[in-house]
Amino acid sequence: MFALLITGLAIGFSGMFETAWHDLKGRTVPLSSNLVIAWLIFGIAVFVSGLLWGRLLGDLEQRSMPPLEAGAAHCVAWLLKYIPGQVGALVYKIAWGRTRGISATNVTLSFVYENIFLQLASLVPGLLILSAHENLAVGAWGDGRRTLLVAGTAAFAMLLAAVLLGPALRFGIARLEKYWGKKGEPLRLLRLSGSLRHGLWFVAPRLLNGAGFVLIVAAVAPVTPGDWAVLGAIYVVAGAIGILAVFVPSGLGVREGVIVVLASPIIGTSDAIFAAILARLIATAADALVALAAALALWQRPGEFSSSQRDAA
Repeated sequence: MFALLITGLAIGFSGMFETAWHDLKGRTVPLSSNLVIAWLIFGIAVFVSGLLWGRLLGDLEQRSMPPLEAGAAHCVAWLLKYIPGQVGALVYKIAWGRTRGISATNVTLSFVYENIFLQLASLVPGLLILSAHENLAVGAWGDGRRTLLVAGTAAFAMLLAAVLLGPALRFGIARLEKYWGKKGEPLRLLRLSGSLRHGLWFVAPRLLNGAGFVLIVAAVAPVTPGDWAVLGAIYVVAGAIGILAVFVPSGLGVREGVIVVLASPIIGTSDAIFAAILARLIATAADALVALAAALALWQRPGEFSSSQRDAA
């Protein structure tokens, strides 16, 4: 139901783009080093996510995964978001793991963890930053108190999510096993310390994405350092909402619509639309870097993984 709502919002946002499109006609893309740096950052963020996914899978498998190989495999899966989508990405990772003696169950579990951690890393700090920003918040507090509120609430929310994640996964898996009428192999879920550690690590690619968007905005509109955090938060929150629009390929239009709605009070509607479209184009172009890294995976051969005890249970 929520996915249908998000898809409906995407259709509504399209009208906003149409009415403002005449303001953008004839506007040229600025020649700026910011855009080149943002392009590199977006590509690097995907590979960093792959490295973190490899560490996560290593914890579940209690093996040491070759970082570059796992990162390259993640890049191949990332490109499958276009055709056929998330399912294709998971199938590829399972096939990649099978050739290396990795449990399909653990690969699937790592895929679930990865997406949960990325969504938490986007929504928890992102929404708190947005709620505390003076141009977006209902009420304005002092800068010091607002900063403490955001930091404290974000830390508490991440801790609470880490505590509830294990029981929630166990409950969901138990319900599926009851529905299917059979039990699978015992699962090795992350402990609380492992969930916290991985959850914090997955903030890194979101910070990179936010920084890339700030560079793009700075190339098309005047921004102050005080707006950097909220602009970065807008981008990662919009991306997280776009992922939830499962009926829209790659969240196309949803992310841009959310960016326009949230960024307009800060940089104006016209600049917000231009920055949103430019960010989409640069992020798509950054997939060329991802494809380059993915090509390396085609020549990777299954390696020997050394056993190591990790933070898994």
